[in-house]
Amino acid sequence: MQASGYEEKVAQVAATLSPLLPGSPLDVHPAHWQDGVCTGWRQRCKFGVTGGQLTKWDVANREARPVDVSKLHALACPRICELVAKMQSSNKDVAEALSGAFAMRFLTANSGDALATVQYKHIEHVDAEAAAAKLAQLLGIDVVARCRSLPDGRLVHGKDYVTEKYTLQDGRELVYKQLEGFFSNPNFVACTQTINWLCSCADMLVEGRSSPSLLELYCGNGNHTVALAPKFRRVLGVELHPTLCEAANFNLSSNLSPSLASATEITSSPAEFFCGRALQPDESFFQDESDLRALLVDPPRCGLDDVTLNLCQKFDAVMYISCSFESLMPNLDKLLETHRIVKGATFDHFPGTEYIETGLLLLRREH
Repeated sequence: MQASGYEEKVAQVAATLSPLLPGSPLDVHPAHWQDGVCTGWRQRCKFGVTGGQLTKWDVANREARPVDVSKLHALACPRICELVAKMQSSNKDVAEALSGAFAMRFLTANSGDALATVQYKHIEHVDAEAAAAKLAQLLGIDVVARCRSLPDGRLVHGKDYVTEKYTLQDGRELVYKQLEGFFSNPNFVACTQTINWLCSCADMLVEGRSSPSLLELYCGNGNHTVALAPKFRRVLGVELHPTLCEAANFNLSSNLSPSLASATEITSSPAEFFCGRALQPDESFFQDESDLRALLVDPPRCGLDDVTLNLCQKFDAVMYISCSFESLMPNLDKLLETHRIVKGATFDHFPGTEYIETGLLLLRREH
């Protein structure tokens, strides 16, 4: 998608949402487009490996071709371009380290931290150690080797995460651990914009009233939780994967005072299961959490399921971050039965694709 296509997509979103935003224009946060192309935004990239070389699939010719670094900057961040160039300048050593590999991923941070993951069809433990050590020395970064034949399925040379730093509009600097093998936002600029927007929503909710509590579903590694925690009296985050829960707790303790961190809890549970329990009339869990007045949801592209939508309708305020406008609209049909939109924004987390992130703040209608 070129800049013109992006503008058309945003116009479509605005045309649909604007009638639902009386007196509050849609806040558009565009990516940085230059000469009709958005460049250098991806901080996570995956490549194929063929014959010890990094490759990219050529859709038109249906074949894997060596990565062209001169064109890579159109998508990948400068740090990944630098690492790929290093690999291509040391072909022999790289080919040895990638023998038996079929894919390689890079995870980088705007702070400069970087990590590479190499996926092997089959490799012995001793060979994986040697290959990871060679790549780590060559690139000057941490390396993870993955293969089913390895204990626990992987071998870590160095650490298995990168450290990211975000500076917010209110002056806070947040430091996050972002794990190898798990989702983290690949777009630093759009991620920062989204965090700042959510903080402005929280400020709007607490203005002139006592600070509410917050329930966050799909909290991941605490990307939003850490920034929002100081705005609320208490925060409960729900995340499916225990490893991400551990990362979220680490990020909370790294950024918050002990008193704030103790007022924030991360629980491991499928969101739909958690919501189903909470909706049971005889379930004491939801009664114990009855002071949770604000809800934040950031679901996958399929949107919210019916059980979670029913729970949303119980909250005075809902902050909804959607990565698919197509799934958002059916969800809104349900939410607008009980709520109204008071604030909206768009974010271009994946420039050049059809996906435009949408942020909405909904408040319960007064009856």
